[in-house]
Amino acid sequence: MRVLAAEVETAAPFAASLAAGAPRAIDYRRASWTASAPERVLEEMWPLARDLLSRLDRGVALVEVADAIRLVAERHRVIARRRGRRARSPPPSPAEPGGEAGVCVISGGNIDPAKLAPILAGGMP
Repeated sequence: MRVLAAEVETAAPFAASLAAGAPRAIDYRRASWTASAPERVLEEMWPLARDLLSRLDRGVALVEVADAIRLVAERHRVIARRRGRRARSPPPSPAEPGGEAGVCVISGGNIDPAKLAPILAGGMP
């Protein structure tokens, strides 16, 4: 099993921790429409997460997050919070040469409808 992850550019504690080799606090900058995120990787989770992670997409732009939320809502009728961005770039399908089966965990649904509306219309809140 390979575990792929992504962190939004305004809050990337795991990338900072990987670079330092240990859990590190970050200067967390919350966007007005995103859910809160931790300022650091929990000490208890660090060894497990560090060892399981195969790839980390660092610095995902907020516009990419909005695009992914819109894509998942339009194609699958699922409202994902910002961490649903990973659904936008799944691994290749098993039918492709070298492809793998993949699962995307989409959580959330707790985005404010007033902030969701502009995203669904193709903009940013």
